[in-house]
Amino acid sequence: MIPKNCPIFKLSVIVLFLITIFTGCDLFMPSGGDTTLTGDLIKFNESGEIVSLNEYSSINSLYEEDGFAATDSGESAGTSREVVEPDIFKIEGDRLYLANTHNGLIILDITNKETPRLLGKVKTEGTPYEMYLSGNEVILLLSQAGSWDQSRVMSIDISNPESAQPGSSVDLDGYIVDNRLVDHILYVVTNDYSSQDDAEEDDNTITVSSLSNIYSTLVTAIDINSMSETGSLSVSGYSNAIHVTEESLYTSSSSGNYWDNGESLISRYDISDGAGTLTETGSFTIRGAVADRFKMDEYDGYFRCISYDWNSRTTIIYSIDWAIPSAPVCHHEPLFLAEGERLFGTRFGDDFAYVVTFLQTDPLYVIKFTNPDSPEVIGELAEIPGWSDHIEIIGDKLFTLGVDDVSGWKVKVSYFDVSTPESPDLIDSLILGDNTGYSFSMASWDYKRINFQEYLEAWAIPFSWYDNEDYTYKNCVSLIKIEPASLTEWITLPHPADVKRTMNVESNIVYTYSNEVITAFTIEGEDSYTLKSELVLAENITGIYPLSDDTGIKMVSAGWGSETYLKPFKLADYDSTDSLGQIEVVNSGYWYFTGTEDILSKGDYLYSLINLYSDSDRGTYIYTYKFSHPSAPVLDKRVKLSDNISYYEDYPQKQNRGAFSRVSENIYSVQLHNGIKLIQIINGEEPLILSFIESDTQSYFVADQICYINTTEYSDSWDDYYKNYLSAYDLTDPESPEFLFKVTVPGQVLYKESETVFMSYYISYPRVTNRWEWGSPDYCLISFTVENESSNINGILELEKGLSSYFSNEDLFAFFSGNDYLNYDYGIAEDMAWYPYRSQAKDLFTIKLNKTLVPVLTKIEEFDTGDSWFSSSMIPFETAEGDENLAITSDESVWVFTMNNGTLLLNKEVPRASGMEYGGVYRIMGENLYEAEGFGGIVRTEL
Repeated sequence: MIPKNCPIFKLSVIVLFLITIFTGCDLFMPSGGDTTLTGDLIKFNESGEIVSLNEYSSINSLYEEDGFAATDSGESAGTSREVVEPDIFKIEGDRLYLANTHNGLIILDITNKETPRLLGKVKTEGTPYEMYLSGNEVILLLSQAGSWDQSRVMSIDISNPESAQPGSSVDLDGYIVDNRLVDHILYVVTNDYSSQDDAEEDDNTITVSSLSNIYSTLVTAIDINSMSETGSLSVSGYSNAIHVTEESLYTSSSSGNYWDNGESLISRYDISDGAGTLTETGSFTIRGAVADRFKMDEYDGYFRCISYDWNSRTTIIYSIDWAIPSAPVCHHEPLFLAEGERLFGTRFGDDFAYVVTFLQTDPLYVIKFTNPDSPEVIGELAEIPGWSDHIEIIGDKLFTLGVDDVSGWKVKVSYFDVSTPESPDLIDSLILGDNTGYSFSMASWDYKRINFQEYLEAWAIPFSWYDNEDYTYKNCVSLIKIEPASLTEWITLPHPADVKRTMNVESNIVYTYSNEVITAFTIEGEDSYTLKSELVLAENITGIYPLSDDTGIKMVSAGWGSETYLKPFKLADYDSTDSLGQIEVVNSGYWYFTGTEDILSKGDYLYSLINLYSDSDRGTYIYTYKFSHPSAPVLDKRVKLSDNISYYEDYPQKQNRGAFSRVSENIYSVQLHNGIKLIQIINGEEPLILSFIESDTQSYFVADQICYINTTEYSDSWDDYYKNYLSAYDLTDPESPEFLFKVTVPGQVLYKESETVFMSYYISYPRVTNRWEWGSPDYCLISFTVENESSNINGILELEKGLSSYFSNEDLFAFFSGNDYLNYDYGIAEDMAWYPYRSQAKDLFTIKLNKTLVPVLTKIEEFDTGDSWFSSSMIPFETAEGDENLAITSDESVWVFTMNNGTLLLNKEVPRASGMEYGGVYRIMGENLYEAEGFGGIVRTEL
């Protein structure tokens, strides 16, 4: 929940505004099909009832059977061939196939339309982008496959949905711009980026003109029957959009940034042979940049496009004669439009194009192409508030989606009459979303989220809105009825997440689909519906905690400002979205939801440390959740710790490893904004505040019931810019902490080795205390002692790189060194979970200090990290035999070390699940490592 006065809330509104104003909504819209919708799509009788939907099949062919059909072999040249567009879902009989960002390919049984049932899923390396259905195979396109700038086309055998298996694949350089299937040939356009070091050089000099070669637009043809590449061509610059017909593929590529592009290159590729051969037949240079696929069109031998020149803030229209493929020509001077305004929604019809620009109001222009060699503006409707991002042509009417900016930022749908092109007219408009907040629709960027529900004869518009009264985001789908002279918001269906698609699967049954959930509604009439089922597809698991030997608790949150739940589950069913019960977590009310470092698990109880920001409840609290009956958890108690907000700072690293730090049995410390409170937590009893240590704490750790606090004091003197201090308090009597000392120390103290030896971490920028001068080592570990209220350095160990993570006990200090930056590390202490960042650490080192005061570094030679990405945390655990072990995770393996007399011995390497890339939240229960991977679910590794 985000308060309206929160700076993050304000920032989100500004970001949305900047994205739209400075880049244009269409720029980020995933490219889709090239179908131009013309003709009388809707006809009304005298009573105003719809009597004809003769052209709507061309809309829904993008989503239903015709749109995903693929022949087994190519047609000969000259034969009409279907240009098929991809999507993220496909219904085939009683099967629903979903390209799910979180879980790869998901297959559902929808025999009973009211209750979809999971049949199978195929996890993928990379993020599902779009897909096609071809016989018994799904052709799945993946982005970030292997690395951020690699893509992949993969076939998946679905002949047995319960055990669908990946098949052959083709890897592509770059990230996907768009793609089309023409018969059995798939054409994929990617943008490939090469660093300046990889760019072509002449006499070791890279000229300005060669900089455009850093980006390349790649066109690749793939035969999906053999899953083999049949051709590939490239052109310099990056592409935003493509246009595909039976015989031609067009790309628009630009160099430089969108806002300073002077020119773009329109390239045509001949794809008419049907065998996957690519031939570049000609190109034409235009002024400005083409933002999306709706600004490109081929009609009657002419290629028409609408570009935008950011430098002059001008919309430019071209009609290019491409009758001679190798020699395109524009017979007219470019048509300049709306100088000083931004270009937004556009759409081409047969002889017309419709263009929306915006400065302070929303003009709609009608462009006539009856004479393609001389396009002209023949109509204009001005003074409409806001703007339109997307346009659907419905006969001689336009249905648009955009933004109303009069009373904040709201989703607006409009209905225009263009039957008289010279005098376009606004018939009606609707503002979607509650009046108390702003609303927005991702359909402005992804037009496939808008579709026509044939059975219900209504347009589906998904959108989200922010409620300023209860500070929550809400997601829904509005079903809009089009009448001859009006628009009606007929039904609004709620959804727990951002809606990707809406599917009218039967006369009165509608599915709403997000990456996380698919819901089934029955529609009874105007503003009347029933939620029949809700199938969870993926959960954002942000924490995992033990409850008993066979039961755990997962924390689940949809994300920003959304509800967060604690859900008990059986450890044996760790990879399922099923749970024994759930309870909503009282949320922080700020830009983040309750994190795992804020949770203490103890017996049948979970203790949540949160900040509340509302005027009535502002402060820091501990909430107690009781799980003695997992199927019916309850919120038991709450205790207020402070009227102000807790302050968790981890610079550079802290040893207490979480918001709750264990002092002794049932005694814990909590860091607040102005000090540390000691709290007694006994299972089942209300937390009791014992005492408070006031301090401007940066970080702290507890060892042997002594609390050590790191602070920094700044001065105006450049010669002594700041000093680091270490304070110590004896917590033997937690109700009366005893101050021991405060001394100047060299750097940030990490841990205490013995009664007098400490280890600190030091970086030279800008400077640390008056002990150090410029030219000191960039990174080092320092051993020092505290005697007579002063610190004395014993030894300094210089490091080539900074610390990325570390672990310490009374015998051992182990750390990764391999990053140029400090890693802000959350971790584990007794009952708390790990919540690490990742780091590409290269070397593992150990230091033993109990025999000498001078740190001596030992590298673990046997531990070859290679190019693996490692979690920043090292996880200690004890085996059933009592051996002390240390587990370290990478993207490929879990490495298990045995700790013995101050040394680390590599015990074994356990492969992790394939397809995992990011370190998540770690918890060892028994001898298994459970990892909460966000939307990737829970992964278990047997140690």
